[in-house]
Amino acid sequence: MTAASLRILPLAVFGLGLFFLWRAAQPSDRWVKRAVAAGFLVRAVLGTALFWISWTRLPILTSFQLGDGYWVFAQDATFYFPRAVALAEQGLRAIILYDRANASVSYVQLLACMVALVGRSTSVGILLNLFCYLGTIALLVRWGRAEPQTRRMTAFAIAAISFSPSLVLWSLQPLKDSFFQLLFVAFVSACAMWQRAWLAPREWWRRAACGAMLAVVLFLLAGLRWYFAAALLAAAALFSLLVAAMAAQRKAISFGAAAILIAVMAASFAVSAGPSIPPVLASASLRHLPRSMLSAIEQVRSGFDTTAAHTTIVDGRKAAAATEAVPALPRASSLSPAEAATIRVLLDAEAAAWTRCDVARAMDVYWRSPELEIVDGTAVIRGWNQVAEERGRACRPLGSVRLTGLQLAGTSDMATVSGRWDITSASGYLQTRAFTMVMRRFPDGEWKIVREVFPSPAAPVVAPSHLQRLLAGTEALVIPATLGKRLGLFDVGAGRGLLWFADIDTVIFDLALVFALWALFAASAAAAWRNPVTWLILLTTFLIAPPLAYSISNFGTLFRLREMIYLGLLLIPIAAAENLNKFFHPSS
Repeated sequence: MTAASLRILPLAVFGLGLFFLWRAAQPSDRWVKRAVAAGFLVRAVLGTALFWISWTRLPILTSFQLGDGYWVFAQDATFYFPRAVALAEQGLRAIILYDRANASVSYVQLLACMVALVGRSTSVGILLNLFCYLGTIALLVRWGRAEPQTRRMTAFAIAAISFSPSLVLWSLQPLKDSFFQLLFVAFVSACAMWQRAWLAPREWWRRAACGAMLAVVLFLLAGLRWYFAAALLAAAALFSLLVAAMAAQRKAISFGAAAILIAVMAASFAVSAGPSIPPVLASASLRHLPRSMLSAIEQVRSGFDTTAAHTTIVDGRKAAAATEAVPALPRASSLSPAEAATIRVLLDAEAAAWTRCDVARAMDVYWRSPELEIVDGTAVIRGWNQVAEERGRACRPLGSVRLTGLQLAGTSDMATVSGRWDITSASGYLQTRAFTMVMRRFPDGEWKIVREVFPSPAAPVVAPSHLQRLLAGTEALVIPATLGKRLGLFDVGAGRGLLWFADIDTVIFDLALVFALWALFAASAAAAWRNPVTWLILLTTFLIAPPLAYSISNFGTLFRLREMIYLGLLLIPIAAAENLNKFFHPSS
């Protein structure tokens, strides 16, 4: 009873905090206010519903449930939340001293504090995400009030954040994305305040407060995604120098303050992200830093290529070049629909087993007999044991194995199947092998493969060039997966039937991109290029986007991480709309 009573007080405090944040996040425009309310309710209601469905194992979307409140689209939550619970049980000291070499330190620490105060239910993550959402909106509302000419652009950003399919999806589980969203907007907002403070005379207390806020927010960001914080640090260094050149203070003072700010932010980044930085970068000298950065990007790409991802991005032009023709089968067939469906299920299970490199499970589909025969071009392998041994040696981590173009013909106890094996190699290359197999139904009712023929030997796998990787990743970033595949630009494996959701999000991403470009190049935004905040956001986006598109071969990961670019696209129009003339010409 006492423990329950102790939980009620923090919940009441959090409820009060949400109320005040709600008040702070209310814009003046009625339609924007409704958008904020809708965004909050969607996150709260959907998050709570998904929690109870998974927690109680209700027969709803069972293939996507992981149990205990977790869902398959947010598997990182199964790492973050147990770590947070373990930290909360060890006490405040363990939370503060949590090893910074671990992943997403800042988020796990914050989540552990929430768990210690509220409880061990995974729904705590949803409560934290609601705070982050309202906090982000409150920062944008405050920015719009400080610069009235940006009000329309801030309204656009608020609506785009509220209804972004991906941002809503990641807020329904204990994931760091909503916290990252809050920190990024907070950093850019603090930069805008720093700029206003230096363009106006005698704003020392505001300058000091903004500098401290930038150091703290960068520290937290470096504990989430060190690579993004590194890009932000580089962009912020240029930003602070540009502000110093425009400052109302004497140049020696303004440049001195800029140097101090850069040093403090660099120290904050080093303390927070130091243990997480790859050794190839940590030990690199300034002279060899560019080469070391390229080497680190290659290591990251290799890591993505060797994971058991089911949504591997492959260059469609290269994939088409490796395709073999599927042998045609006779149209006449007495194979019943039920028998054909059974064979398809068996072959899908085999494909899934090869993707996992589960040789034993994959070989269950083959006839366990010395008479089993595999013909690969001119090579012939006979016997179940020999086939299992050969394929066990050749098995390696794959992006995905899929069956396409299946054709079935036969009788009630014999069937001939043809089609293609689409095999994504560890280097991200799609190799397509045409095949024909003979299957027999044995007296126990089980269908088994008794002979499999590949008409031609396997072609050598040629890894795509750096340009092809970058091109395929960039296309997947901005072109809906369904359209990209239809045009032959790139191919995305599997997707669990959710690629349509990602396609909708891609369309919204493209609208934000077009709007940002329009804001930059419109005649009314000619002064945007004089705004240091514009350069801050552009440089950060430029430093993040190409490595992201090049290195990530898993579409699910790219779909999630492109939020870093999306948020920048939403902030660019706000920066472009700021009017700096009032600082140089106060009477105008």
